Amino acid sequence: YEPPSRDWTTWQGEDPGVPLLVMIEDADRLMTINPVRPVDAPTAKRLLEYVIAKDGPEAPRARRLLGEILIDDKLDPDAAVRGIAMLDKALDEGQVSAALVLAGVYEQGGPVQADLNRAEELYRRAIAGGSGRAALRVSRLYRSGAVASPEPEAAERYWKLGMTMEMSDIAAGLCNELQVIGAAYLDDFAVYRDAALARDWLEASVDSKTYRASQSASALARRYMTGDESPVDVPAAAVLLDFSSSRGNLQATHELGSMLIEGRGIPADIGRAAEVFDRGVLLDDGFSMLQRGRIARGDFGGTADTALALELFLRATKLPQPLPEAFVELGRMYAEGLGVPPDPKAAERYFDSAISLGDPASMMRLARAFRLGDGVTPDIRTAIRLYRQAAYLGRTDAVETLVDIYRCGLGIEPDTALAATWRDRAVAAGAPRFRRERS
Repeated sequence: YEPPSRDWTTWQGEDPGVPLLVMIEDADRLMTINPVRPVDAPTAKRLLEYVIAKDGPEAPRARRLLGEILIDDKLDPDAAVRGIAMLDKALDEGQVSAALVLAGVYEQGGPVQADLNRAEELYRRAIAGGSGRAALRVSRLYRSGAVASPEPEAAERYWKLGMTMEMSDIAAGLCNELQVIGAAYLDDFAVYRDAALARDWLEASVDSKTYRASQSASALARRYMTGDESPVDVPAAAVLLDFSSSRGNLQATHELGSMLIEGRGIPADIGRAAEVFDRGVLLDDGFSMLQRGRIARGDFGGTADTALALELFLRATKLPQPLPEAFVELGRMYAEGLGVPPDPKAAERYFDSAISLGDPASMMRLARAFRLGDGVTPDIRTAIRLYRQAAYLGRTDAVETLVDIYRCGLGIEPDTALAATWRDRAVAAGAPRFRRERS
């Protein structure tokens, strides 16, 4: 990982005194997954918008990169549509690599309606620009039957073309393509699918320590953990996940940290789990903050550091997408005075914040806590209210619990009429337990 040439976070749009190409390269670095700082899309966008506004020869490249950033914006559909328009324009301006990205959008759909014929056309343009990946994807379209093959051997011909182009890229030193070849051999629609060859290529990718090596390590780890066309080897999987996590892969961080907490296939090691989740905290990852906070609170044993737990849970509530679970954890700390003075009003505020975010899983956790008195004062009325909210958001287990509460009088007087009402809703929701009972 190569960091940006300077800290752009405080830049206000004045003349930066550096070439525009440096700004483009720095924007690319700000978007690169790495082990030392979070991806910074807002700053990258500001740099690229500045270059585009200058309307010089660098603008098409900046437009292509900004388009790629915008189409990945899951929070703003309008941004994704704008990104597609930018990629279209960049392609018209000679940025042939934009064709591969656009083709993927039209193949998968999302910001636009899926259009596999348009995807095929764009993949062909990318092939003309030298993309072996595009040739492999055309082969897949034909092989899967998603697009009518122009002739019987077309899938095999494009597969061979793609592999030849990928090998040429590797010979030229583009070692990221090692991962592409490994993934291609694992594709269910590969012309020559070979799990053993795929493993060899992915291992070579890991050894290369290039950008995509982290993806290769993660893919190999999953196979060693599940025994999917390879021997089960959880310790080897843990080594690969550690490599991937150390290079900024958050999925690997989550998996390895959880394995170390649970002792799943490897010895439990809470101290090591804390170190792994610290990597995610460094990258402003909410799940890592939650797990590291739970470790600091002593949930899994060891010496508690409630001040650190409180700090981490608070950070998770201030993310661009606040985590409902963080509000739940804070509410429990204030409800019971875990490292903080007991404050029922603060606890109630945090619980209400979790509920207002509309996360049914958090509602279920809170409801159970109030029903059983787990970390909070038992309150069956509050539990019922939360179960009802979760039920209206589609949680079948909430509906089933309400049936049991009203039928058996769990903390309240039994109410056969309400029990029957919720049982009917459970049947309508597909709960097999009550469907059998009704029949």
